[in-house]
Amino acid sequence: MHEQVKTNGFGSSAERTRMDRHAIADRRTIARFDTPRTDRSTRIAVVSDVHLTLDSPETSSSSGREAVLRRTVRDIRRLAPDGVVFLGDLTDGSAAAATAFDRAAGRLEGSVVGVPGNHDPSPISPRLEPYAEAGPSPVVERIGGVTVVGIDSRGGVTDRQLRRLDRALASASSPSIVALHHALPGPVANLRGAADGAPAETRITDPVTNHGGLLAICRRRNVAVALCGHVHTLDAVRSGGIRQVVAPPLCTPPGGYLLLDVTPSGTAVTFVPVDGLPTLETPPNADPVERWLCRLSASRLRDAPIVTESTARVKGSRP
Repeated sequence: MHEQVKTNGFGSSAERTRMDRHAIADRRTIARFDTPRTDRSTRIAVVSDVHLTLDSPETSSSSGREAVLRRTVRDIRRLAPDGVVFLGDLTDGSAAAATAFDRAAGRLEGSVVGVPGNHDPSPISPRLEPYAEAGPSPVVERIGGVTVVGIDSRGGVTDRQLRRLDRALASASSPSIVALHHALPGPVANLRGAADGAPAETRITDPVTNHGGLLAICRRRNVAVALCGHVHTLDAVRSGGIRQVVAPPLCTPPGGYLLLDVTPSGTAVTFVPVDGLPTLETPPNADPVERWLCRLSASRLRDAPIVTESTARVKGSRP
């Protein structure tokens, strides 16, 4: 598969290939899509639900999450994407956590896009301030051969946001990906379909408000993929005519992020576990709902790829 030679950002083609071989055995391709396709091979890392908190030095989970974020940033630097998309719920809303997030994420190079989640303040953090302050206006970022359009889904997606999203997508000059935090209807339907095995206290979230209008615009503007987080599992589904992908949580198992490799023959969506985190094991201190979500993610990873479109020739995350 074509290896794009970069003249800036994350290093040379040879360096990227060497680092990729070091980590390739741990990855699992969860979806192969016919589109987006682009003449310029493009890699995008997608990170969601970090939930960075710094309550006290004695709280092992707090210090652990900061360490996980630092390891994730190191992983991403090795794998050399053209850009990174953060899908929200990045911190606990405190100024200290926002500063710690920026300290880690500040090591990322190239394009960095962030959309806020329900736990995020405005601004999300000093580094992502322009995105949080965009309000109803979508964030538009060209990453390699792809246009990423991010929207603030806190409180649902408003009609005003949809009108602005429509204009942004209409003016995009490359294949488009829409990114938001809150759940899309396809993954929510899958969660409800798996609810027979869920604990009694499980409350499955509703899809993001105004999702019908959102998907209608995505169809009209030929959006290739819509990304979301929020539900603390991972999934890929084609529903309502739109490819919908849920990025896994970084804060709990399966503990990883996604790579989207967009090539002339299609797109591979690959789960990348962060070194040192349990991928298919339920943590002993997890509550019943976390255990159920972990089992669900483990099942999907074992069955991967979840989606393989009929004409997709892309084989997975590029070497």
